[in-house]
Amino acid sequence: MIIELLTDLAGFDEQIEELRQEWITLVLSSIGIEEDLFEGKSQADLFDFFIQSGIEISYYPSFKGTTITLEGDLIGEWGGPEFEVQFDENNNPYYKIKIEYWIQDQEEYND
Repeated sequence: MIIELLTDLAGFDEQIEELRQEWITLVLSSIGIEEDLFEGKSQADLFDFFIQSGIEISYYPSFKGTTITLEGDLIGEWGGPEFEVQFDENNNPYYKIKIEYWIQDQEEYND
């Protein structure tokens, strides 16, 4: 699937990161992990939880992509954003950002 985002030339990083975090939550919920499980936990506690659960979330800063694996099997992939400069009717520039992502159907893990 592809997300398209229209944004000004400043502040788009926060919007992209917010969408990426929502996507991570969606992937984790697809394998039966609810978002409220993480409330109030430290980074160290979350890290331990993911290790014990066989979940690995890998971030690739060079292209801002992310993969999520469960016991070594790829269950989600977030491609890095692709930027295209466009201009509005007043000739002001803005970004059209496309992000391709994928989530494996995880119904078998919810049983």
